[in-house]
Amino acid sequence: MGVTGTGKSSFIADCIGKPVDDQMIGHGLRSRKLHTNAPLILAYSTPGTGRVAVYTLKYNDHTVRLIDTPGFDDTSLSDTDVLTAVAQCFHETYSVDIKLSGIIYIHRISDPRMTGNALKNLEMFKKMCGEESLECVVLATTMWDSVAQRLGNAREEELVSEPLFWGSMKLLGSMVERLSGDKGTEARHNSAMNIVQKIVLKKKKIVLDIQREMVDDHKPLAETSAGQELDKGLREAKLKHQKELKSIQDSMKKADAKTRSLLEDHEKHYQEKLTRLDKDQEILNMSIAEMYKQKEEQLREIIQMKKDQEHQAQQLEARIKRRESELESQYHNQKQAFEKERSEMKASTKAQQEKILQQDANMAKKLQKLENEHAQELRELRAQAQMSQLNNAPASGSAGGALGSFILPMVMVAMIAGGMGGLGGLGS
Repeated sequence: MGVTGTGKSSFIADCIGKPVDDQMIGHGLRSRKLHTNAPLILAYSTPGTGRVAVYTLKYNDHTVRLIDTPGFDDTSLSDTDVLTAVAQCFHETYSVDIKLSGIIYIHRISDPRMTGNALKNLEMFKKMCGEESLECVVLATTMWDSVAQRLGNAREEELVSEPLFWGSMKLLGSMVERLSGDKGTEARHNSAMNIVQKIVLKKKKIVLDIQREMVDDHKPLAETSAGQELDKGLREAKLKHQKELKSIQDSMKKADAKTRSLLEDHEKHYQEKLTRLDKDQEILNMSIAEMYKQKEEQLREIIQMKKDQEHQAQQLEARIKRRESELESQYHNQKQAFEKERSEMKASTKAQQEKILQQDANMAKKLQKLENEHAQELRELRAQAQMSQLNNAPASGSAGGALGSFILPMVMVAMIAGGMGGLGGLGS
């Protein structure tokens, strides 16, 4: 236990030897998220958003369960949410005869002083434990690497000597220990386990005052010592905010428009604070039965939400399957159509190719025939020309011979131009 940011979840990580889920450890100005996928044995949720988680480790022959609680003075939870979550956990475990061996209260040695909130929460912690349980409480300091050794020693001495701080608890048997060593090292693990060992070796079981009051005496949380301490703080805060709100409202009556606008924002802020305090008091005054009833209602809502999500997921899956079937059918039909078109195109192309080849063959035959006929005609023409030359040749080189030499070329021209008929005409 301890206020937010002291290193409770980190301490558990040091003990179990591996990091607790990152969502469980705070790394900034805001407090750690309270949702985790880390292995849980138990989880107790408040009517708000608090959660208590339990981790298990082996120590020699012992099974040790470390209970991680949300911190008091949390930025996202009220102290009422935190106390209610812790009270529910302690009530349930004690109701089935599971008792605590001890409590480790963690404090940052780097804090320069005990603030009002820290003192208030420490006092509520004492009321929750009761004097008889304090001998099984370890008051552990963390973050020694953030301060000089001399300064840290002085702060530790102040804590254990001042009765309002840890002085009275130490006198009643509470143990004071330091968590030292660098994070993730064997030295840090050994230091953390040394603190656990202090409790294990006592071999004691304790009943906290808040457990005895709620289970044995059947008191509502508001009537327990811790609840009364918290309720006192709520009432004081409520009176303070009511006075501040009235002062703002009185100032608004006299203010100009611009100032009134600013005051309205402050008025809204304090009204929200008062509404939250009313809600905290309402939660605090619930009986444990009402807490369980509300918890069961929340669980039913979560279960119903999960069922609705599963139903929506099933509907979505069914729509996806139908669409997949439609797409598969469309693809199959289109594929068949394309394959048919391709086959027909191939067949048409093949027929066209065969037709073209046939036409080409026919044309080749015609061309061959034409070439043969032309060659035949040329042969016949040459043969006739030779015969004509022989028949008209002169006996000697007279003028007749000269005329014959002139006529023969003309005859050849006439034969080429007009065929054999032209030649006949020339001869006659």
